Amino acid sequence: MGYHLIIRRPDGSIAAHYADTFEGLCQFDGITSDAIIYQAAPEWKPSIVGAHASYNLLAQDWYRAGIRAQWQFFEEAKQANLIPEKISQDPESFEAYTAAANMRIKRGDFLLRRKNIEVEVKCLTLYADNYYLPYAHIKAHENMQALSAVPVWFAIYARNGDCPVPDSLQMVSVNAILSQNNGLVSYDTQSQCLVVPRHMTSAGFSGI
Repeated sequence: MGYHLIIRRPDGSIAAHYADTFEGLCQFDGITSDAIIYQAAPEWKPSIVGAHASYNLLAQDWYRAGIRAQWQFFEEAKQANLIPEKISQDPESFEAYTAAANMRIKRGDFLLRRKNIEVEVKCLTLYADNYYLPYAHIKAHENMQALSAVPVWFAIYARNGDCPVPDSLQMVSVNAILSQNNGLVSYDTQSQCLVVPRHMTSAGFSGI
């Protein structure tokens, strides 16, 4: 157990140092009153968000918006007494499904026990009153739906920066989307998304 020190260099970059003792930190230049210090084992080094493949997601506003939308959906589903249950995405929990499947599958974010449906939560920017949903994701959810015999729905919030817009929840089922492919729903080759008109979705939980 020693001391980790995080300081900002004059050029604006960040430096991280470690010393076994408090006094040992004196070997490092540039320590100011707003430097950060914490006690931990040597291997507990800080990471710069943008320099780490996984942590870099935190710097993306769309990622933060998506996670916040999941939190918001869970609270709204609880208030509606729909008994939401978070679906684990770890490989061990997924293993039974991948072993039974011979195609790409994707699990949703929640089960709504009261409705016996699986829900994938999205936080999206509307373009000309349309949602753009990746076609590969929709097909993977369709495959999962066929495997588990549990209907899959999308819960979509409008996005404003890194936050879901309050009271913007719209829902639509995978079946409804695919039944309207080449009809109300079109395929955008550039984004490889299905373009789903907002008027196809239902407000809140009214359609499930």
